[in-house]
Amino acid sequence: MKPVNIYILTILVYGVLDIILQKNSKSIVVSKSRDRTYLPVILTFILNLTVLPFEAKMFHKSISPLMIFTGVVLCVAATIIRTKGQLDLKKGFSTRIEVQNDHKLINTGLYSMIRHPLYLAILVLLLGANIMLKAWFSWIFMLLNSLALYVRIDKEEQYLRENLPGYREYMKNTWRLIPGVY
Repeated sequence: MKPVNIYILTILVYGVLDIILQKNSKSIVVSKSRDRTYLPVILTFILNLTVLPFEAKMFHKSISPLMIFTGVVLCVAATIIRTKGQLDLKKGFSTRIEVQNDHKLINTGLYSMIRHPLYLAILVLLLGANIMLKAWFSWIFMLLNSLALYVRIDKEEQYLRENLPGYREYMKNTWRLIPGVY
């Protein structure tokens, strides 16, 4: 199978699982932030995933099996992290920064170690995809996505500290993205 076809398959699996799990997360919103940091996160994510296969077709005639394997492993890990994070949240998922009706702080599962496993999954997926297709230019979009996520996390945590009881204490006992690192 060609590397681009493997890439498309892994991205489709990630996306379909994400859509299925998001359908189960509808809840009544009590208060929401006016923050718009979601737009740069999703735009840089989509740009990275869209540009990658074109870049691979135009510039990379051969990609080593090791790069393909490493990329697939990272994409599978991202899918597992994203799926587990969504399941841990249950109905608490939202693309907006908000507090929902009967909002409870989730501090079990992946959330017992890190506060933003869904954002971690995005970064791991992009890392895997860029490695899998031997990216050069697409690393720029991953860097932009990382910066957008950094800003988003800051805004989200500021909002949750002010609007979700127990969030300040939760922050003291968990890492943002990578246990033991950040």
